[in-house]
Amino acid sequence: MNTKNNIYLSILLWAFEKQEEGFTQKELRETFKLEGQTNEWVNRNFFVGTNGDRPLIDHISIKDGDDYFVLSGKGLEAAIDYLELKEARESGAKAMKVAIASITIGVVIGIA
Repeated sequence: MNTKNNIYLSILLWAFEKQEEGFTQKELRETFKLEGQTNEWVNRNFFVGTNGDRPLIDHISIKDGDDYFVLSGKGLEAAIDYLELKEARESGAKAMKVAIASITIGVVIGIA
């Protein structure tokens, strides 16, 4: 997996965890040490909607002079889809192990 995908997923899941209290862009930049082109890439992909879509992150309020952000509906959907896919993969891997163990036991009993 390349660096952009790692950053994308890391930010998406971090923002998902911060959904209750929200976060500032400064917190985001400091947490992920975003600078230069990477910071521009994050701004383009998270804060600006593409093809007329809503952005992944929306502005929700101003508190103590800082702008606070949370995942938009589109961002929440992306985070939940990723988490569900991850869970399905883990469940599938467990099911495969159980199936292999069952087949192995069946073969051993059949041979005996």
